[in-house]
Amino acid sequence: MATEVLSKIGIGSGLNNTDIIKAIVDAETVAEKEKIEQDEAEYESKISAFGIVKSELKNFQLVCQALKDVGPATHVGSSSNTNTATFTNTGTTNNDDINASLVVSGLASAHSLVSGTVSSTGSVVGSGSLTIAFGTYSTSSSTNDTFSANSSKTSFTVNTTSTTTLAQLRDLINNEVSDSNLDGDKDLTASIMYDGSDYVLVLKANQGVANAISVTADNSSSDALKNNFQYNATNKTLTQSVAAADASFTIDGISMTRSSNTINNLYAGYTLQLLATNSSAINISATENTSTIEGYMQEFADAYNNVYLNIEALSQAGTDLSSSGPLVSDSTVRRIQRTLREFSSTSIPGYEGGPYSLSLLGMTTQRDGTITFNKNTFKNTITANSNVVNSFFTNVLSTDNSSVTVTGLSKDTVAGTYALAKSGSDYTLAGVTLSQSGSVYSSGSGDTNGMKLNISDTNITSANIYFGNSLLSKIDKSIGELLTFNGDIENRLTNLRDELGEIPDRQLKLDSRIEKLTQRYALQYSAMEGIVAGLKDTGDMITKMLEKND
Repeated sequence: MATEVLSKIGIGSGLNNTDIIKAIVDAETVAEKEKIEQDEAEYESKISAFGIVKSELKNFQLVCQALKDVGPATHVGSSSNTNTATFTNTGTTNNDDINASLVVSGLASAHSLVSGTVSSTGSVVGSGSLTIAFGTYSTSSSTNDTFSANSSKTSFTVNTTSTTTLAQLRDLINNEVSDSNLDGDKDLTASIMYDGSDYVLVLKANQGVANAISVTADNSSSDALKNNFQYNATNKTLTQSVAAADASFTIDGISMTRSSNTINNLYAGYTLQLLATNSSAINISATENTSTIEGYMQEFADAYNNVYLNIEALSQAGTDLSSSGPLVSDSTVRRIQRTLREFSSTSIPGYEGGPYSLSLLGMTTQRDGTITFNKNTFKNTITANSNVVNSFFTNVLSTDNSSVTVTGLSKDTVAGTYALAKSGSDYTLAGVTLSQSGSVYSSGSGDTNGMKLNISDTNITSANIYFGNSLLSKIDKSIGELLTFNGDIENRLTNLRDELGEIPDRQLKLDSRIEKLTQRYALQYSAMEGIVAGLKDTGDMITKMLEKND
């Protein structure tokens, strides 16, 4: 319609009304048009910038994850003869510079019993009940022997019938046996071995004198079961193939024993693995791992500064919008920057002697938000207290008493250092009375809610529990929350994409408004041209009349 009208205008006034109308419409809509174009460019720029932010944060997270996985120990253990024993750092080490002599006089062995031979795994064993317990024998003979049960081990009973086979007896035992000390290894394993012509049942306990096996058939059991599957103080119809023994050794002339050849409680954070006996002393040692950790600390500082400065550049304010970063004044970016800055000052609880912070490791925050690493401060700290380093790299879940181990946590358990105390027959943890089930004690409230402890010796009256999440773990979690599909960044991107998606609708509305304005002004100018044309005709007529009168 506007085209039809415009084709008829200008006939009276002689003006270029098409250009005039276009200029008027442009003047009325230019601000809105520029706003749409500006918003479109801004949304696209911000979406691109947040893509860069995500990439930078992900790169920083990967560096932190790699450093966390390395988990360098503050000290490195070694052995002068790895055929006799190995000495390695396997946990949170103390400040010990270890240099000790080791003589291994005997290795620990696991009590093993073997049944008589049968021609087939399907051979029946006889009906009855077998009770299996663990403890210490006074001798290996059938006479003058005594058996002292190990109270930390759980005894159990298996029931057989007249049709139970050797293979089924093996399965019954393996299904019923417990993992009494919750170390991942069951108290006993039952297996069937083929000796080349016949089959035998083999029972093997954990290493150590106090873990020897006792097998007793009840009085109602069949003779077949009694005569072939007993081993106790008075009846030894199973054959002992390996006697139970403790490891015996000396450290710097100090004699000691352990139930296992894998020794985790000699020096905190180290595992001594005994492999063979020796008559000449070997040396085990541990020295500071300073230079390696320094490199990792500098790597962290460089990665932090890179992500911080790159995000800062994207949000930097300039003299005007054209010189400012695409994310200037963006609230999501400000939250990200605040999260990054908090890493350098956040408290890290749950470590012996803590809580700690990054500044103790020589990390100092500069005026521009970056951090610097001071090697001298770091060296002084690691020499005085290596737990500060552990709080940066390594999660900890430990106690200062070998009779107490942490066996469980929940999502509600808060990192921290907690005091275990005995009050009468009850134990409390950080003031919360623990519920008991056998040797396992559980907390049901407070910061320790969900924590479970295995207390093997109820004579202990106190202990400290250490549950710490390292700074690298906290950073990994925080960045993961920022990058998750429903995190701050993705939510902001969703809003920006939604706003960008509205641009076509806004443009259509503007186009519709332009068309309507053009039509309105075309009609108005058309009417004006009609009036002008009429006035011109009247003028022409008057002029002619005057000419005739002359």
